[in-house]
Amino acid sequence: MFKILTKRTAGIFPSLINHDKRVFLVFCIVVSFLIVDTMIHYVSDLIVPALISIPSIVLFTITICVSIFGLIVIMEFVKSKSKEITEKDSQIRIIQRVITSIQYVLITILVIVTLEILLTYQYHTALLIMDDAVISTTSAVALGLFSYKLFSWFRLNRRSIIVLLYGLSFSITAFSILLGHYRDIYLLILKDPVVNSMSPVIFPYDYLEPGSFLDILFSAYGYIDTIGFGLLVAATAILLHHYSRRLGKVKFWIYVTLPLVYNISTLLETAGMYTPTTDTEWFYWWLYISLNTTAGGILFGFAFMSVARTIREDSSVRQYMTIAAYGFVLLFVSNQVTLVGASYPPVGIATFSFLPVATFMIFLGVYSTAVSISQDNQLRKSIRKLATENSNLFGSIGAAQLSQDTMRRIDRFKDLVNEQEKELEQKTGIEANMEEEDIKSIIAEVLQEVGKTGRTQK
Repeated sequence: MFKILTKRTAGIFPSLINHDKRVFLVFCIVVSFLIVDTMIHYVSDLIVPALISIPSIVLFTITICVSIFGLIVIMEFVKSKSKEITEKDSQIRIIQRVITSIQYVLITILVIVTLEILLTYQYHTALLIMDDAVISTTSAVALGLFSYKLFSWFRLNRRSIIVLLYGLSFSITAFSILLGHYRDIYLLILKDPVVNSMSPVIFPYDYLEPGSFLDILFSAYGYIDTIGFGLLVAATAILLHHYSRRLGKVKFWIYVTLPLVYNISTLLETAGMYTPTTDTEWFYWWLYISLNTTAGGILFGFAFMSVARTIREDSSVRQYMTIAAYGFVLLFVSNQVTLVGASYPPVGIATFSFLPVATFMIFLGVYSTAVSISQDNQLRKSIRKLATENSNLFGSIGAAQLSQDTMRRIDRFKDLVNEQEKELEQKTGIEANMEEEDIKSIIAEVLQEVGKTGRTQK
């Protein structure tokens, strides 16, 4: 059934899925709805009268419809852009199929919840428990597998600190997802089996006994999640630093530091440094927190998109960085939502449903880009070695002395580099991201060094 629906969707929207600008427009519309959904979710216990109104039910229904449409379009977009790597990597191909199937299960839950509200004016808490269990387990297992794959790659190339940091970040994030959402599932089980407009919206965290196991668990979750986020910032900073010349130093540091500063600032209440005293203060404080990781995701997304635009259009790395950009935004938006409040309607459930596909997009984009950078570095070493060994082919020249004749000989030398590049690509399914000007620049630098060495020896 899911395969048939996927094929029909791809057949109905081929011009949309294969048109990057149209997909970007759909993505922006979806994220806008998810941000509104998240903000309402965070203050749902403070706006119950407005939440159960007809306009709120209409907005919830529209959000569900937009989210389902967006999920299908984004999944098909990722599938179409990742054919090269999924054809060569069976593990990634299997994970993609599992994530796709899970997403259609989540879409089914969204439809059932919406129909229950529209037809019976209530919904069953069991649907939230099922949704939370499926999403948290799938996302955590996927991130765990991704971490294992990254650690495996690191064992082969121990100098790739980017891969190590991303592996650590993903593994910690997977643990925090299990810790946080399994706690939420336990609390959801304690709620009434049916939720309607008369049901109270209660986030049980405020009623946890200080020093109790659940209270310690909740506090630990916040700090563990921050550690994972910090490692993710560090890994992304190193990855983007590889392209900082193209991105610009000012933009680079803004993209890297602001998300971390914002994330740390939201821990003021947890650390006891700030405690709102009125409902109004709590209202604005929770609105501020609701945009916490969203702001980080958007900044990371802009960073990856900015770098992607500097890469040639036919490069697969450009496509993977675009996927990573979308994934970062969706991950940071969806991972900060919890269903434990069980509001009517259950705001946040649409946003939360994007978590599994977001984890896959992050991994696919980041893993492919990190491997490409590793291959770039390996190629750089090979170029320097080959250029040094074949320095007599060019003669002792400086970078500023490259003539047309020299450039023609460099083009002959490039064939050797291209052979190594193709060999690496066949092994991983990911192309290196070095362009012709990069190769020529490295050769020029090496030949300049060789020329200086020769003159010194004379």
